[in-house]
Amino acid sequence: MGFVFDKDYFIDEVRQGYSVKSYMKRIWAASLHVVEVIDEICARHHINYFADSGTLLGAVREKGMIPWDDDVDLIMTRADFNTFSAVAKKELPKGWRIAYKNDPLFPFQGYFRVVTNDRIEISEEYLKENYLCPFPIWIDISILDFFPKDEELQQSLFSILTTIFFTISHITEDPSLIESRDFPYLNMIEEMLNTKIDRKGNVLLQLEDFFVTLSTLPKRKDSISYILWNNCASHQAIDRLFSFDAFEPERVPFEVDGGSIVIPKGWDEVCRVYYGDSYMTPPKSISSTHSYLSKFIDQVRDYCEKNQRPDILEMLGF
Repeated sequence: MGFVFDKDYFIDEVRQGYSVKSYMKRIWAASLHVVEVIDEICARHHINYFADSGTLLGAVREKGMIPWDDDVDLIMTRADFNTFSAVAKKELPKGWRIAYKNDPLFPFQGYFRVVTNDRIEISEEYLKENYLCPFPIWIDISILDFFPKDEELQQSLFSILTTIFFTISHITEDPSLIESRDFPYLNMIEEMLNTKIDRKGNVLLQLEDFFVTLSTLPKRKDSISYILWNNCASHQAIDRLFSFDAFEPERVPFEVDGGSIVIPKGWDEVCRVYYGDSYMTPPKSISSTHSYLSKFIDQVRDYCEKNQRPDILEMLGF
């Protein structure tokens, strides 16, 4: 994929009026290193993957990272991801993992993550391998499932998956809801699925298993398009449908000279589904930031103060 970052790459810069700090450049570089590893595994096993969401938009509009984006998003069909997951467990570097269901650090979101670390790491070996980036890196991988032709099944799946997602998110925030009489959703799910949930067992894992089983229920021969069922979280799933023909691989330049990333050949369709017809026009004002890293930034600052390592803070551009 050709990602080579010289020292000048990590200098603070302003892109489209947005200040991109040195530490964010290092996060981008470390993230794209993870994509390189994923790319190599996929090539060995004839697996297709594609840039998705903000990473796809950056590839077609910016030829690189969107200045205010702080992670890399990929997408695969369910079949390709199942193959990737099986081989990646053996082929990912030591310490990396795939986070999805029942993960202690990442609440269920209906998509997967390739995770390099769960915490900040200041060891010389880790920093050397990750472009002097002390932060944990994860790559989100969304899953393309099938959207059925049958309209009654469409609505039934959307309703139950939305209910399951709602229930998972609320129990994740407040586990006491499992035993609450004022929280009727577990009973609703039992009635919808004609099943019983073991309240003494791992309720979240049971719900997550329901979500996956239902998401994979439609088969291609009975379907009209791809769908991202995890978008039930925001009630957008049925509004985000993609043609089967859109997802053929095309490699394009990305971020640095010689760097590249795989996008769907139907990128125009995909971007319009996500962002509307004016997706090629950058926004005039930016509301999103790199704030998700704030807790890790605070951890790095605390570490450097306790261990008298101002050089690390200077290197990151804090």
